[in-house]
Amino acid sequence: MSEDLNDTLARDYFINQVFGLVGPCPRCNSTNTHDCEASHFILDDMEIPGFEPKIIKMGSDCPIAKEVDDITIGHCDDCGYIWCLLCRREIDIDHPACFHWAICGDCGRTDEYPNDCPSKDEVEAGELLVNPCWCECSRIEECSHCPYEWELYMCPRIQDYEEAS
Repeated sequence: MSEDLNDTLARDYFINQVFGLVGPCPRCNSTNTHDCEASHFILDDMEIPGFEPKIIKMGSDCPIAKEVDDITIGHCDDCGYIWCLLCRREIDIDHPACFHWAICGDCGRTDEYPNDCPSKDEVEAGELLVNPCWCECSRIEECSHCPYEWELYMCPRIQDYEEAS
């Protein structure tokens, strides 16, 4: 393996461990996982006199990511498992669109917070690291915002579909 590829894998492993963006594989529990976005950005910090470091776009080294190109899909490099990062269901590489998109489309709730939401400003400013719907909202059942946006696998509609299939 080339040194650049090793550096990329080490960086991706570190980001995955610290931020938990993908997490361990649901099948084998390996932490050698990544999302399936076909490209990512890195800081080109080569020290060249007179030039500032710049951000450059890199292509993924994973053939699954190149084929799928979807940041909401995870891939395990150890066992080859492919899954939806939003609802955690296995994905078929030949049909990579997850079933939950149709369920969410039929639900009627949105990913927008209503104007009278007490957490709207904090959410839109990126100040909250937890889902405000579960922390302080007393209107969770009648709100137009989907409270499962951050944890789709907890949605009763998605759970009902999985149990029926």
